[in-house]
Amino acid sequence: MGKPYETVQRYIDSMMAKDLDAVLDCFHDDVIYHYHVGTRPFEGKDFLKKGITMLWPHQETSRWRIVNYLEDDDKIIFEGIDEYDQPDGVTVRMPYMGIYQIKDGRIWRARDYFDMPGYMNMTKGDANPWLLKVADSMAA
Repeated sequence: MGKPYETVQRYIDSMMAKDLDAVLDCFHDDVIYHYHVGTRPFEGKDFLKKGITMLWPHQETSRWRIVNYLEDDDKIIFEGIDEYDQPDGVTVRMPYMGIYQIKDGRIWRARDYFDMPGYMNMTKGDANPWLLKVADSMAA
């Protein structure tokens, strides 16, 4: 595991701990983070902070993890499973893929890819069995 992996894992660990200062420390000041490719990115730490604090009330217990990855000196491409429990008892378990560029030991550019309609349905308790099969096969 190289520096890009360590940086992304530090971000994931900080998110699961809901430690906002530690999360923000994982990002470069001029970060551009496409939390979902196809929607408006978080540009800069202030906007990123707003986005993160909007997510956390919907996530009680997180089991977010990287399953596979490739990296070089300043980039990581990875797939994983974003799994968490909502306050209403619904469990969300989504496969995703991310491509992150690292600059000065922090995430500088980030793009996450996942099925937004499938995700939205899952948050309402209507899980797509095909998405769950993908997540199951990744975890095996």
